[in-house]
Amino acid sequence: MDARAVEVALPLPLQTTFTYRLPAGVSCPSRGMRALVPFGPRKVIGLVTGPAATTPEGLKDVLEILDEVPLATPPLLDLAAWMAEYYLAPPGECYRLVLPPAGVRASRAVVRLGKEAPREADGDDPVVGALRKGALRVSTLARRLGRDPAARVARLRREGVLEVEQDLSQQGFRQVRVAVLAPAGAEEARPRGRAQAELLGRLAASSGRAPVADLVRDRPSLRGALDRLVEQGLVSVEEERSLRAPDVLPGPILARPEPTADQSAVLGPVLAALDGGFAPFLLHGVTGSGKTEVYFRAIERALEQGRSALLLVPEIALTPLLVRAAVGRLGSVVSVLHSELSVGERHDQWWRLREGDARVAIGARSAVFAPLADLGLVIVDEEHEAAYKQDESPRYHARDVAVMRARLTGLIGLIVGLILGRSRVVTDRSRMQGIGGGDAGGPTCSDRRQDLHRQGNQDDRKKFPQPPAHQLSPPFSDIAS
Repeated sequence: MDARAVEVALPLPLQTTFTYRLPAGVSCPSRGMRALVPFGPRKVIGLVTGPAATTPEGLKDVLEILDEVPLATPPLLDLAAWMAEYYLAPPGECYRLVLPPAGVRASRAVVRLGKEAPREADGDDPVVGALRKGALRVSTLARRLGRDPAARVARLRREGVLEVEQDLSQQGFRQVRVAVLAPAGAEEARPRGRAQAELLGRLAASSGRAPVADLVRDRPSLRGALDRLVEQGLVSVEEERSLRAPDVLPGPILARPEPTADQSAVLGPVLAALDGGFAPFLLHGVTGSGKTEVYFRAIERALEQGRSALLLVPEIALTPLLVRAAVGRLGSVVSVLHSELSVGERHDQWWRLREGDARVAIGARSAVFAPLADLGLVIVDEEHEAAYKQDESPRYHARDVAVMRARLTGLIGLIVGLILGRSRVVTDRSRMQGIGGGDAGGPTCSDRRQDLHRQGNQDDRKKFPQPPAHQLSPPFSDIAS
């Protein structure tokens, strides 16, 4: 291996990594660090996968190493590498999943008017006219013109009328201005006028610290008073990070109920396995049988051990109620991740998990890549649902990825499902646990299997014969009779 060349996975639909040369004076980056590299006319942020095995001639140089430490942990990097091999997926697209939103990305062409652009006139070229109010991405320009402007942009660029740049900007943390009341007696200055006095009163009522936007929301004229108070030293203005989070349905703080006999029977081996290594479980039970209480108690045990937990649900629509229950039970350590969040919300929630401010991640299939440190428990709810299958590149099954993540991390995996999961118990050597009927004492479900291969070419009614009424539970016997 050559320490002066590295393999870089780019977020492109290509089944390979690319080799780049490190400039003189740049030390070899660790696996998982991001690098800015040229790729044709563009600049692309990719992920370093390790030193290059060979060094071909004519390599391009790495433009910049963007990180001091890797953003993803080694188990997550191993998970991405396994996905690329197992699903035959582009490695760059797999590594992109374990990084923050837009962590690796390609630049986008931005078109702006050049020095030779004519002054505004009635007979403006349509492209020039569209750029009068400011630079636009090529994709945005195409939408406004209703056609592909590539050929015209190229000609105007050669004439010096337009300039094309590669933009790598992204949405980061949102910073807000916060007004802070100076300590009493720090300055001898006194407020002058009612506006300054009112502003100081509002700050005092907010415990001496409040966002500027909230202070002047109903009276924008107080901004001038704030500036004068800053000049006098009575108030200082700081910038701090503002967390963007999805709205959580309001709910009470939930009491910790005593587990039922069935729940206790399931929790025994599950909680005992939390002290060991990799241990997959398959839990089955009807709706209302109390599986959620099993989840919460297992998560509580993981948190008590100083570890984190991941809970996957098949549909995004299921997350609001589950998050409300989890926040009421577990508190502010709960974070939510799914594709319906805004770009800013996904960015902030990802970093909240990465920095350890949240230790429980709840979400749909994409949450399987949540950057949780010291992961101790992975739960896949309703593993039989087809919604766990990703139908866009890179294609994967979140249930299988969750099991592999648990295996690579050496932790417990609680897979919750119905009949489809039972056939996996033998092949996966999972331990099967069951919960009886619902809490309300309703009927339990039983399986009735029938070999349909022997039915031949009979009609559908004979292929699926109606079972006798005496074999059905009371609520369904009336329907069959």
